[in-house]
Amino acid sequence: MEKQRSTTKERMQEVLAVLGVSAYEFENKCGLAHGFVARVTREITKKTRARIKNAYPTLNISYISLGQGEIFVKEQEAPETMRDRIRQFFEYMNLSKKDFVQKTGIAESFVGSMSENIRASSLEKIYRAFPLLNPEWLEYGEGKMILEAPRKKSSDSVEDRIRQLIEFLGITTMAFSTETKIVTNKKNVTKRTIDKIVKRYPFVNPLWLMHGTGKMIEQQPKSVRAKILYAPLVSQRAYAGYLTGLTDDEYIDSLDKIPYIEDEETRGNVIAIEVSGDSMDDGSAEGYRDGDIVLAKEIFMDRFCELPIRRYDFVIVHRSGILIKRIIKQTRKGITIHSLNPDYGDVEINGEDILKLFIVTMRMSKQKR
Repeated sequence: MEKQRSTTKERMQEVLAVLGVSAYEFENKCGLAHGFVARVTREITKKTRARIKNAYPTLNISYISLGQGEIFVKEQEAPETMRDRIRQFFEYMNLSKKDFVQKTGIAESFVGSMSENIRASSLEKIYRAFPLLNPEWLEYGEGKMILEAPRKKSSDSVEDRIRQLIEFLGITTMAFSTETKIVTNKKNVTKRTIDKIVKRYPFVNPLWLMHGTGKMIEQQPKSVRAKILYAPLVSQRAYAGYLTGLTDDEYIDSLDKIPYIEDEETRGNVIAIEVSGDSMDDGSAEGYRDGDIVLAKEIFMDRFCELPIRRYDFVIVHRSGILIKRIIKQTRKGITIHSLNPDYGDVEINGEDILKLFIVTMRMSKQKR
């Protein structure tokens, strides 16, 4: 087939033939006045270009008006950040910020300040305005920018789907919050919230959680674009050795390693500890069973009265041994530790007897391990 036509009208007729639609169908879908195709000229206005692009995102408008390139445009590789991907979509659709604001109802400042922590409600406004925009491409940089058909919408809310997931996992809401570090009754769920859930449960489909598209469980979990690090594992039999070798780099390097994903809560000196005994096992989802492994990050002990005791449990490296406890009281001189198992009483510890202090950032049961 000849790729170039002498006039804009002839190229327009060729496009209609390739699309398999009539001039009337094309005009209706694009929201153009009837007779547009018959009187089309080289000077296609910006507004008209945007309408055509919205209806047929893969069409190359420059081919119609100037005879440049191919009939269909080729998609570029997805940029690294969501902000850059939305800008690429603007360019692809020949949209201005003003066009975007008018179609979505989102503030013009949104594009400049857009981050990876965008609200689900804002994303839904974008997809409502551009039903062929692929959520997987925009939010994760995967797949094609443009869908072949509009996605099916769910009548459930994000909060409803999170509750469905908790029920599927068979755990309490409190245990879910502890494991994912999110507040489950929070409104206006953001993408960062969804990413925290998927990080803890990588088999969950993030697009189902955020938008209700697809299935809850993915057959192939998404690869996480994150830095994988390895924490030294202090097993039960290594407790005594760790107390004497905690400042010996060669000893620490000789320990077995546990992989973990680096994030805001795991930047710094991180270790993995195997739980010993039943003092923190009260039979609930919050408890720690003998043999469980916890990931913990070291914190400074300059001021015991400023520890984040409401948010975390603690690994306490004491002169007499390693303890995993909850702290219920703190003073300038020391702390009071609490066991979840009611058979064990609270104990006051002098700060001078604490060699190291860690906050528990993640825990894994023996079955999961």
